[in-house]
Amino acid sequence: MKASARLAACAAFELLFATAAAAPALAHASTQHRVELSDGSTITYNAETGQYCWTHSLTGSNVPRHECHSQQEWAKLGLNISGK
Repeated sequence: MKASARLAACAAFELLFATAAAAPALAHASTQHRVELSDGSTITYNAETGQYCWTHSLTGSNVPRHECHSQQEWAKLGLNISGK
């Protein structure tokens, strides 16, 4: 993952995490929260599974790549998710 893509994904994960944390206070019925990035990729948080999924396209491919990991698994991959 390029540094700029990693930075954008990190910022989006932080926004998504903050939104997901606030959702119970807003009595939001959905258990999934979604953020769309400027490059067309999306990040989804599923409260039921506790997983963050990143769906993005690879150059030269029409098939989107879908990666889902827990907060701890993303941290092991070098992407720290925080609610700040």
